[in-house]
Amino acid sequence: MDSRFRGNDGEDRWSNRRQSIAKEEATTEHEETRMPPKQPAVYIMASSERGTLYIGATGDLKRRVWEHRDGVVEGFTQRYGLKRLVWFEFHPDFPTAIAREKQLKKWERAWKLELIESTNPIWRDLLNDLLD
Repeated sequence: MDSRFRGNDGEDRWSNRRQSIAKEEATTEHEETRMPPKQPAVYIMASSERGTLYIGATGDLKRRVWEHRDGVVEGFTQRYGLKRLVWFEFHPDFPTAIAREKQLKKWERAWKLELIESTNPIWRDLLNDLLD
């Protein structure tokens, strides 16, 4: 008789479930070793020295800067040609990074310029620092 119609003692079902869970755990562990963990960061992009500024937060700063540079996402940075990473800082978690992003967005422009120039006085593009 087809197993769908007769009573099952449950042993095969639980055995199959345990095997399925073990496969999921192995897959998850493998994926975790392949994929780097997200590192929350707040950053400032600029069009030029003392030019238009954009403040953002992300979990993958290298990828996000690449997206800004290549105009992958339409919006403010593409419209105003913000391709230079002039300031960034890493955070331990996303809530902290988002709080800092919101804080910086409320700052006066002069404070933002002072923040950038305190660590990057010549407005050098900092992407290469990330790639090293």
